[in-house]
Amino acid sequence: MISLLQSLSPISSSPTSRNRNGVRPPLPNHIIQYSRRSFYVRNSRSEDDYHSTLKALKSRGRIPRKSLGQHYMLNSSVNEQLSSAAGVEDGDLVLEIGPGTGSLTNVLVNAGATVLAIEKDPHMAVHVRERFASLDQLTVMFIFAPDKIYEF
Repeated sequence: MISLLQSLSPISSSPTSRNRNGVRPPLPNHIIQYSRRSFYVRNSRSEDDYHSTLKALKSRGRIPRKSLGQHYMLNSSVNEQLSSAAGVEDGDLVLEIGPGTGSLTNVLVNAGATVLAIEKDPHMAVHVRERFASLDQLTVMFIFAPDKIYEF
């Protein structure tokens, strides 16, 4: 796990940061730039971006549930980076915990991996099953596992 994290490039919290040569690097697609009068989002949106995810959730009457710790991977380029950093290749078996809408699942399957996805929200488990129904590379399991406190 440490090697996976070490291989990811650092993410700057400031869109105006500069490299050692004083040159400002190009901004990724998801960075919002602010000026005194307005703000805008660079580049075009991808298929798995914020708006398409919200649309998919709203079409099913769903919103993220804090009680389940839900958050959704909304940037497809981040999903691509995760898959690449993990070295996912054709024939790999990947265990995905909490596939949500299936954004990362999609990248993993397209890389040729077989994915076993474990989802705690029954509605999202159905959504991911339906989204990838035509694929043999994905098994989605719904597991009811309430949080427990263990004393040692």
